[in-house]
Amino acid sequence: MPKPNNTEAEQEKLLPEKSGDADITYSDIAAKLLTDRLLLTALELHCELTESGKEIPKLKEFFSNPGNFEQNSKNELSSVALTRWSSQATLDSLDMTRFSEDGEKIFDDKVAVLEFELRKAKETINALRTNLTVATECETLTKSDNTHSKSASAELIKPHEQRALNFLINEYLLLHGYKLTSITFADENENQDFEVWDDVGLNIPKPPELLHLFRESMRNNHFLNTEYQSVSTQTEGDIEEVELLISQLDKLKMKISDLEAENKELSANIDRCKNDGLVTITSHFAAPTSETGSIPEHFIMVDSCQVSNSDNTETIDDTSFSKLSERLNRDGEVNEDIESDDSTSQSNEWLKLSECGSEPKSDVKNDILSLLNNKCGRNLPAAFQKEILSRCYIDAGQIPGSILMEQCETDDSLYRVIHIVAGSLPRIIPNISPNHREDAILLLTYGIRYHPSAEVREKLIQLLFNLKKKPKDDERKAILSSIVWLACNSSVSLMEEELLPLCWEEVNHKYVERRLLISELCCTLIPFLPVSLRNSLLLSILQQILLEDKEDRTKISAINSIAFLVTFIDEDDKYPQCEELLFTGLQDSNSNVVEATIMTLLPALTKWAFDLDKLQSHLITRLLRLLETQIQATANQVKGDTGSPFKQTLLWETRCSWTIGAIRSILPFIVMHVANAPIVLQAIHPNLPTALPRSGFSDVCRGLCNPVTFYEGKYSLGEIIRAFDVTVTEKTWAQLEWFTMTMIPKLLDAVDRVDVSQESLLSSFVSLFHCICSGFGKAAIIAKVKPSFLEKLKAIESKLANVSEEWPSLCVLPVYLLAILVPFQEVEEIQTTLRKFLFMLPICGYPIGILEYCVKELNHVAFIQETLLTTLWEGVVHPREAVRVTVVKLFSVLIPSSTDFVVINRIIPAILTLSNDQDTNVKSSTVQVFGKLIAKTSVKEVLDKCCFQLQTLLSEQNVSDNHILTVQLITTLGVISSHVDSTFRDDVIVTQLAAYASFTMQMTNLSRKQELSRVLLDAYNLVIYCSFGKNVIVNSLIPGLKCLEAACADSAAQRETVSSMIREIEARIHGSDNPANPTISSVTANMGQEVKQRMSKIFQTPIGKQTKFWKK
Repeated sequence: MPKPNNTEAEQEKLLPEKSGDADITYSDIAAKLLTDRLLLTALELHCELTESGKEIPKLKEFFSNPGNFEQNSKNELSSVALTRWSSQATLDSLDMTRFSEDGEKIFDDKVAVLEFELRKAKETINALRTNLTVATECETLTKSDNTHSKSASAELIKPHEQRALNFLINEYLLLHGYKLTSITFADENENQDFEVWDDVGLNIPKPPELLHLFRESMRNNHFLNTEYQSVSTQTEGDIEEVELLISQLDKLKMKISDLEAENKELSANIDRCKNDGLVTITSHFAAPTSETGSIPEHFIMVDSCQVSNSDNTETIDDTSFSKLSERLNRDGEVNEDIESDDSTSQSNEWLKLSECGSEPKSDVKNDILSLLNNKCGRNLPAAFQKEILSRCYIDAGQIPGSILMEQCETDDSLYRVIHIVAGSLPRIIPNISPNHREDAILLLTYGIRYHPSAEVREKLIQLLFNLKKKPKDDERKAILSSIVWLACNSSVSLMEEELLPLCWEEVNHKYVERRLLISELCCTLIPFLPVSLRNSLLLSILQQILLEDKEDRTKISAINSIAFLVTFIDEDDKYPQCEELLFTGLQDSNSNVVEATIMTLLPALTKWAFDLDKLQSHLITRLLRLLETQIQATANQVKGDTGSPFKQTLLWETRCSWTIGAIRSILPFIVMHVANAPIVLQAIHPNLPTALPRSGFSDVCRGLCNPVTFYEGKYSLGEIIRAFDVTVTEKTWAQLEWFTMTMIPKLLDAVDRVDVSQESLLSSFVSLFHCICSGFGKAAIIAKVKPSFLEKLKAIESKLANVSEEWPSLCVLPVYLLAILVPFQEVEEIQTTLRKFLFMLPICGYPIGILEYCVKELNHVAFIQETLLTTLWEGVVHPREAVRVTVVKLFSVLIPSSTDFVVINRIIPAILTLSNDQDTNVKSSTVQVFGKLIAKTSVKEVLDKCCFQLQTLLSEQNVSDNHILTVQLITTLGVISSHVDSTFRDDVIVTQLAAYASFTMQMTNLSRKQELSRVLLDAYNLVIYCSFGKNVIVNSLIPGLKCLEAACADSAAQRETVSSMIREIEARIHGSDNPANPTISSVTANMGQEVKQRMSKIFQTPIGKQTKFWKK
């Protein structure tokens, strides 16, 4: 309780003693500030002294009197000069500062004082309410312990008690039809606002209605108890202190009324300033929200009791479930602001179910997991449970408040009301606007819960599902929250016999939103249904959705629900069914469905297989069988056995990549399955060496596939991996043998069936084996996996030596180089292997596509680049022509991914050396490389060297006798025409093309003539769009085209194409001199304008004047 105010004399004693010779007190300071009208400083001093218990009466009286500020306001207003108004007659009378903010700044001090006073008044009101509440609580507790006190009827009624009773009586009169009496009662209590409970003056929430309080009182009296015995203990009470507290309460109440009046007056002053346009106030003056945590026990008269079923059927009532219901109810309570007085808005919000976020709250998460663990026999790590909950579970929101629930349990007329509601809702809801039908969800929920007729409940459930034709996300969550509440508070028979059968009927609904609702409902109900229901009926519903639905959204939702359900299934005989659902999702044609399956369902089922020791025997074996089937189908289509189009082949490649990605994602489970063997665990001791680094494996160890999440054992992960690195080189065991003798050979067989043209599929295998090496570590790979690759490569070498057999697949070579040798930086072995096949394949005549892929990928590895270039230089000086030609093509592959430094210092010297080779095939192969260099680089040094070398090749004697070199030169000249300077283009490219066109026109070999004509046509098609001078066009370009036209005399299509080029070039020359001869572009533009005008006339024709074509 606050202490009484000190007198002025007592206050003087609290002031500091003399400082020096001056005798100045706080009262003198306050008087000086008020005299000088330093009101803000005086106000600050007053607040600080009040907070420290040294209040000055003079300041209190001054700031308690609103008249002081009204007088000040009038003086300030009178001192403001009249605003100038502009005249329309003269320009010098125009006030340029009329709309400035200087006028508003005049009243800033006044408004600041008013705002501060209003805020302090509200804080004082809230503090007084809190003190009154605490005092009332103490008084009640004291009197309840005193058995000799007088009865409540003999005591005088307290003011706050009278106001609370008046509020409840008025509410009772309104609820039970006594409207006239309520109006009269309100008129007799003019000093009380019956619309706002906060007007009572206590800092507590509104109690239940009067009828409920009466019934609780009757229940606690002897009218409802046949036998009772009262035992009391006398205690000594401080009667004087109680009387003092009562007097203080009266004073505080009077002070509250004074402050409220002052508050209204200050608010009126602020409103008046706002209406006068003098200031704009944007701050929100709201009192702090009431604290529901400090409710006196004597004011809550409703006992919490469990919901009893009318049909005495089985209910769900374990401890975790009751905790979850209480927490959800508590989370749904809303703190109300003390200024809120809109009763209609409050009632609407009361009928609505609370909204929810994307994830359950942390406390709710723990309760849901506790509820699931009580019904599940599996020992899952807590981190794995939380991860699967955050990824798959759908939080349906909070359950409605508990006050209505308690009223429903104690009100005998509830069932009569339920009959009325159940009969009226089917007629009312169709007439409600679709945007507000969710307001009826709460009524439907309670109707379903408490109506005794199963037939009526079924109609209400159907009405709940049919509230919205296409429910959106928030609308679906509102429906889900109501069904969750039913699952919490209803019998199992209602869920099994009435709700879930209707859900099954909705599975085939024509709207995807309704089917999506059922899928989300299954996920939401998993924690609240018995094990028998969720493992049979719920799983069957989700299975039907996944197998029969066509929409990817619904399938993804069903997959997430199945993943959440699989996590907590402990019936081993359900594993095959869940595995079938997994492979249904993995083989879906939609990439989003497959991705969702790999992200949630695959790790959830893999964890189950890991616990059941079925990872190798069931899940991985079936994944490898699926990959083998898909690879075989892809290989058949590449070879043309099925005659399928390219799109179908690409689809099979994509599916193979998805399956490889699925195996890659669960590699952490495979590693832990092999490493967690008893023989490894026995080798754990403190002196084990540090585990070898596993760089790159962290990309896979994420989410549900992180060993930290899914593994929980006696030893830590670090200890297991250290022991595994030591044991794997010395011993073997069943899991390791299966990995090295079964899984790796099957993956290598799948790689053998891949064609080199399927680069995306080949990259997927490289990524898979790279993760295998990173996960198992260098010791295991070198000792157990690398020998399999070496054996495979040795068999390929023997097949290459036997020319009679068909070419073997070499796709294992890039996997070996990039996934086995590169991660462990075995540079010497990389160079040896690459050199061997670089020299072997060209000599054998094997296609070099696989070498091009290896070189392109190795060039992206920084520490391999120098070794790669050195190995290729060895091919430059190789004595065999085929090897040198191959090296030229491999250098061409390096150009796009190489830096300018590498191009200038390593690639250009090698290509220049090979361009001077005595062999014409080697020389011809370098021409395209020069063209590629010119098109790729902007370095002048590179351009000059390439252009000079091309010009050298063009000027060689007998170059036209080499048909291959001629074709390469013509093609390259066309490609580089837009990348070189105009001098080289005019003097070399156009001139040489004209010479080759003349040479082609005179050729007698018909096949070579047709090939050169086609190549020249392609080159000219690129050249004519460059800019040329008139002399070049007349002297070189047009003569060359006319020669080409004559050479194409046997092909009408080619001849017409060349003729159109000539017309275009001629029109470009004479376009300025002869505007009557338009170019192709101008003709096209004119045609476009003509069509536009015609279409405009068609659309502008009135409907009544349209042509009647049937009368023509």
